[in-house]
Amino acid sequence: MKTKRNFLAILIPGLLFLNPVISLAQNPDTLWTLKLPGNSWQTKLMYVISTLDNNYVAAGMHYTEETQEDIWAVKFNAGGEIIWNKTYHTDQSQPWLVEDTRGLAELSTGELVIFAANQEYKHYMIFPDTEGNLTSMSNYVTSEDPYYVYAGAVADDNNLLVAGENAVNIDNNWFHYSWYRKLDSSGNLIWERSLPPVRWQDTFNCIGKLPDGGFIFAGSSDTPNNYDEILLVRIDDRGDTLWTRHWGTTVFDRPEEIVPTPDGGFILAATKSYMSSYKGFLLKLDASGNEQWMQTYNDYDQDEIHSVKPTLDGGFIIAGEHIPSNSTRSNFWVMKTDQQGNKIQSFELGNGSDFSRGRRILQSDDGSYIAVGQASVDGLIIKLSSSFGALGMEETSNISGFSISQNFPNPFSESTTISWMTKSPGHGVLKIFDFMGREVRVLTDESQRPGEHKVVFDARGLPAGIYFYQLQLNETIEARKMILLK
Repeated sequence: MKTKRNFLAILIPGLLFLNPVISLAQNPDTLWTLKLPGNSWQTKLMYVISTLDNNYVAAGMHYTEETQEDIWAVKFNAGGEIIWNKTYHTDQSQPWLVEDTRGLAELSTGELVIFAANQEYKHYMIFPDTEGNLTSMSNYVTSEDPYYVYAGAVADDNNLLVAGENAVNIDNNWFHYSWYRKLDSSGNLIWERSLPPVRWQDTFNCIGKLPDGGFIFAGSSDTPNNYDEILLVRIDDRGDTLWTRHWGTTVFDRPEEIVPTPDGGFILAATKSYMSSYKGFLLKLDASGNEQWMQTYNDYDQDEIHSVKPTLDGGFIIAGEHIPSNSTRSNFWVMKTDQQGNKIQSFELGNGSDFSRGRRILQSDDGSYIAVGQASVDGLIIKLSSSFGALGMEETSNISGFSISQNFPNPFSESTTISWMTKSPGHGVLKIFDFMGREVRVLTDESQRPGEHKVVFDARGLPAGIYFYQLQLNETIEARKMILLK
């Protein structure tokens, strides 16, 4: 397959929106909301990441008068102030093309990569610098190639991974294989893998990057009953398959986001649909891809869950859309859960009169949350405080039999104290891991009595960065994140 460098791009400099609206909401946990006004067409943010310079970048699509739809990115700080706001178009000769954002990531250099596609099934990687200026663009899948890309990510070696499906004609029958490819920044192929479908069509919808350098894919696989079940595939850093799992019900299951959890497993946000009815759910998996629990919400109302992340207190935060029972339109929806996916607190923006959706959410190092999406035709960014749905010591202990506190001080420069409370006796193991998931130190490995326990972690000699401390008591595991400064 040929790849080529494509510099036919329109970059519209400066601010797209002359009057972004930042406001404080009535919800006491909402620190601010930032509305980026669109025009008569939808403007929406689909992805958000925290950047190396302690700011944030969100990406999505924006309709303009000059073009039908452009790729859009906005950089902002923790206070909701816009740093830059840019649009990009993949083909200047065809400004009317509808374009779609399929992923957003940051390279170790601080340069961004936006994975994009247009309606002619051409796929691009767009590379803005730290100021949002376009540095290069790679057209790595052309309309002549039977490939469809739905997700992208950055590997540890700063190369790129894309995933989706490829179409194969066998005896005049089209089969769709789940497919992934590793590329360099110019779109040149490093390696490629395809997995034959169980029946007719398999596809990958999302990618989760793992601490060991590997990845996990979540997608859909059709069944003999003509339903779609969840397809899960874990690979190592060479692209070789470690295991494959199928999970499903008697409806159409669509995965939205999958990420690793501190206990070595995974959490999946997905939506099941049947006869124009939608119900989002969380699926917790162990390290081998086996189900640990599954949760749905909002009783008989319709909803979709588009994003999920583990939180510093051991729970989960989700973003999506909720359709109240008396409405046909959706609200921007954020919810915090405990370790087992049980609802702790929920927040909605909208009155059911228009379509508002939460698309992606993350937790910052200070514990606050950034959620992005759309409110009617406007792009929307919301910041929630760390107190939103926070799990206290008693709540955590009731679920797991023990509770582990945030280390103090945090961040720290030389040493920090880790404390926890146990309700019953057991064998406790406290380990430290670096950001890549490599074990750094074992602080405790002994039998423990009920009560309070403390240990000092001396980090002298270790490089600055993000670390995790993980406590296992009998069969239960809890973990927290901490920051070492130098």
